[in-house]
Amino acid sequence: MEEINKSIEEELLLEQQQEEENDYTSFSKDQLLKALKEIRSAEMKLVKAQFPLIKAAHEQVFSEEKQEALARFKAEGGVVQDFEYRVDEVSKEFEKITEELEQKLKAFYGQQKELQKQLQKKKEQVVEQLRDIVNSNEISSQTYKQVKELQQTWKEANEEINANDRELWRNYKALLDIFYNNRSLSFELLDLDRKKNFSVKENLVKQTSDLLNEDSIREVIAKLNQYHQEWKMVGPVPEEVRESIWEIFKSVTQKVYDHRDALQVAYDQEKEANLAKRLAIIEKLNTLSDSDFTRISEWNDRTKEITAIQEEWNTIGAVPREKSKEVANQFWGIVKAFFNRKGEYFNSLDEQRSANMKLKEQLCERVEALKEEENFKDTADKIKRLQADWKKVGPVSKKHSDAIYNRFRAACDFFFERRKSFFDEKDQEYVANAKAKEDLVAKLKALNPTEVDAFKELVLEWDKIGFVPREDKDKLAKAYKDVTEAFLASVTDGDEKENLEITVELGALKGNPQAGILIRKKQDKVRAQMASLKDEINTLKTNIEFFANSKNADGLRAEVDKKVAVAENEIKDLKRKLQLINSFEF
Repeated sequence: MEEINKSIEEELLLEQQQEEENDYTSFSKDQLLKALKEIRSAEMKLVKAQFPLIKAAHEQVFSEEKQEALARFKAEGGVVQDFEYRVDEVSKEFEKITEELEQKLKAFYGQQKELQKQLQKKKEQVVEQLRDIVNSNEISSQTYKQVKELQQTWKEANEEINANDRELWRNYKALLDIFYNNRSLSFELLDLDRKKNFSVKENLVKQTSDLLNEDSIREVIAKLNQYHQEWKMVGPVPEEVRESIWEIFKSVTQKVYDHRDALQVAYDQEKEANLAKRLAIIEKLNTLSDSDFTRISEWNDRTKEITAIQEEWNTIGAVPREKSKEVANQFWGIVKAFFNRKGEYFNSLDEQRSANMKLKEQLCERVEALKEEENFKDTADKIKRLQADWKKVGPVSKKHSDAIYNRFRAACDFFFERRKSFFDEKDQEYVANAKAKEDLVAKLKALNPTEVDAFKELVLEWDKIGFVPREDKDKLAKAYKDVTEAFLASVTDGDEKENLEITVELGALKGNPQAGILIRKKQDKVRAQMASLKDEINTLKTNIEFFANSKNADGLRAEVDKKVAVAENEIKDLKRKLQLINSFEF
């Protein structure tokens, strides 16, 4: 049985080694970046396999582009020592993700190394404990339970068997055989355990059979390896079914291999079809690229067609490896030749670049005329519009490009730095206001109900403090509201309490653009209440004169006089309230 397991293991390892890796040699930089992003959050097994290939392919493309840029620089009269290759955004993003994945792999390998040490130690402990049980010559339900627990511990610590573990594995299996076969273990427990093991192996047969419906070659091999590893971890089964279940498992395994081979054939056919598509695109590209135009629009129109063909090219999958580099070089050679001719044409547009230079100088002058302005909002809008105009202007001569840009940028930065300093000072002022309001809330909390004058002064002081940072506004307002409401609730004198409430209410209106309107509404409301009370008093006095000759005149007069007195007192309160509102300064 061990020899068969070893043979299957070696066969599976061989199949893994023969599994074809993705070929990235024909990918463009955009495709390579996309491929790198796809494995960014993938399982580490896929990252380990694909990352070096993607990185190597990118280095090749990057090197070729840099050499081509150097050749163009020299052709334009540049000196090699002055050459500086500017990395595009795709390569920058690629490099950033590359660094991230390298750190991820480094951490992963460190974790794996530490985990391997822990698992090795755990397996050694299992073997030692198993040896102690075997040497004790004690066989009971308790020792049987201990052995099962050790088997589970071994299984959890033995995901894969490597060369360093083989001697430990042999010792482990030998000790188990001794325990199960050479001791007087309860046949009832042994039979039950073997039946459970048989059920586990039947399930592994079913899972392996399900792989016949899997379309991914990678998944088929990975899961088959996993199931064979799990098979080796399962203990003995009843003797009468041991050979038959193994033969069934081997037969299903072979069918999975055949299925894998069929998938490989289909994949190879797909790559041949992709090759035919790429050759057709190359033929189409040849008919479009060999042209020299005399107008920018013609070059741009043809560029769109070439770009569309590039996008179509990028959608086609892999081709046979032996043809991959050849067709890729052929395609990208044609594309590069077209863009080289286009570059030569645009390099001849000196007159247009001279005109662009004049436009950019005018924009510089306009920004420089605005950079000292104090109206930051309107001026910022104007400068932003000039920046937008700048982007619309075409390129200028390379020898003037940096200088004119730096001039424009310097004037813009000068203004925006001034604006930033101005608002930074405002922010500091707001922070100081927030601290002042926090201190004032603390003072309000410290007041006792008799300190009414101090309360009024603090309320008026609160209203004089300016703006605070936006993030502190609601918190401070709530703290102020809570502390003033608490103080007002502690005041027992009704009139005094009403005066304080009005003071707080009116103080809260300071800074409100609608304050004048709101104050007038309050004044009108008080006056209306006073007028209503005066009308009520006149009506009462008229009524008492009407009933003057009545036999109940004295009683009615007393009741009316009482109502008149109440109304007059209310008018006094309202006058005092109106006087307080009128005296409040805004």
